[in-house]
Amino acid sequence: MAGNIIYRTIFNIFLSAGFCAGSTVACNKSRVGKYAGRRFSGTWTLLYSIPSDINPRSVKGPQGEDINAARVSSFLSMQQFVYESHVPVWNGNLAFSLLAPLVRLSGSGEKNNLSTNPGIVGGIILGPVIQWSNKHFFGLRYAHRAEVDIAIPLGAYNDKYDVNPSSHFFTLTAYYAFTVFLNEQLSISTRNNFNYNFRKIDSGDQSGAFYNINYAIEHTVYKKLRAELAGYFLKQLTQDAFYGNRQYYQDTYKISDTRERVLAIGPGLSYVTPGGLAAELKAFFETGARNRTEGVRPTFKVAYKLK
Repeated sequence: MAGNIIYRTIFNIFLSAGFCAGSTVACNKSRVGKYAGRRFSGTWTLLYSIPSDINPRSVKGPQGEDINAARVSSFLSMQQFVYESHVPVWNGNLAFSLLAPLVRLSGSGEKNNLSTNPGIVGGIILGPVIQWSNKHFFGLRYAHRAEVDIAIPLGAYNDKYDVNPSSHFFTLTAYYAFTVFLNEQLSISTRNNFNYNFRKIDSGDQSGAFYNINYAIEHTVYKKLRAELAGYFLKQLTQDAFYGNRQYYQDTYKISDTRERVLAIGPGLSYVTPGGLAAELKAFFETGARNRTEGVRPTFKVAYKLK
């Protein structure tokens, strides 16, 4: 069966904010804009993403108050393999995606003895994709993609550590991404993700389900130079649970709310050279955080078509 294969390597520094709903399943909040909704390029592609700051500004509690708590910083390298076939599904093309993260963790803050697993292998994420390209929406060019992923906890995990590179539970994610071109210079992209965390293996702990959206508005300012306004929003929809009891942490530990939330927005620039090298620089300013860290997260990405 003929098709297209893509390989992407994504280096990314995430704070604990880079992982969703109390887990270590990366939620890719910054990966929108040039790639949302658009078809896979049909070539081997190498993509690096390196934020310049790994230290969260503050840790927020259930009501958004500052709390003196331990902080977790991490350096994430995400390898993504995508195979896009020519098999038609609902007027689109069937594809498959596999992500394999490598993570380096460190802890700081009030709990100075916070232990981090020295392992670097995270759990793999894989699933089927349907890609629709060269479509039109009210006369506008429109590309979109739907995907269902399962995060499998095969990476480094040990109960003796406070923080691990891999979660110890499965996560199911359904997402829909699109890019609509308003004209030749202006486009809008979003990626909508719904995530369900299963119960932790050999434990009654279960993180709540959450929704997150990535968004970007891009405008060509000169030839291949594009300016953008991008960001993300995450909201945990259900309380964390213990053996199905979603009031457990409120009743047992008097925690008023276990749900996470954060909003981020910031500027970005991208440029594609005549030789096909693409570079993108963004800075995300987080606000409105609940039960998580809050800070500024610059990100630098470089992509090159190898073949």
